[in-house]
Amino acid sequence: MPLVMETRRRPIRVWTSACSTGEEAYSAAMLLDEVVQKSGRKSDFQLFATDAAPELVARTSRCLFAERSLAGVSAPRRAQYFYQVDGAYRVKRSLREKMIFVPQDLIADPPFSGLDLVTCRNLLIYLKPETLQEVLSILYRSLRPGGFLLGKSEPYQLEQQGFVAVSPTARGVPCENPAGPVPRGVPPRLTTHRRSCCCPVR
Repeated sequence: MPLVMETRRRPIRVWTSACSTGEEAYSAAMLLDEVVQKSGRKSDFQLFATDAAPELVARTSRCLFAERSLAGVSAPRRAQYFYQVDGAYRVKRSLREKMIFVPQDLIADPPFSGLDLVTCRNLLIYLKPETLQEVLSILYRSLRPGGFLLGKSEPYQLEQQGFVAVSPTARGVPCENPAGPVPRGVPPRLTTHRRSCCCPVR
């Protein structure tokens, strides 16, 4: 994972910008923890999980999931990152301590900055074109040069928004031959990619 290799001397900064009920944020945290452990790096990661709905953030921050919600989580991962309590599963403290949950309006509130990775699964497809342009600009500015934007089912050519596609299956690889500066006023167009992993061009 390139961002692990590029950030050996500092924590990896990650933002799940529309965390909803938390599955995306916790999945990203588990995968990052596994990659960091395998890499043998000394530094760690910090994941910010935000949503515009305070009640969703409060629910997500409780780190509690019904068994059916973990149907896609392997037994080894359950043992590594969860423990059972009152018929449900709670995320272990070792992972929870690396996550920060806070209500945030993506448009109205100041974004995070200097991020290595932003995840926004299915977020962009629900936005109107004019809002989409603003959100893409916010996400672009929140990422450090060379950082990654990871999404799924986003039918837009993010290359025209200042990003360079590096993998349609989200297997992050170093970006090569980056495009030029961000074009202004270019509307989004449909693309065949259903899962994109892109890095910003500065």
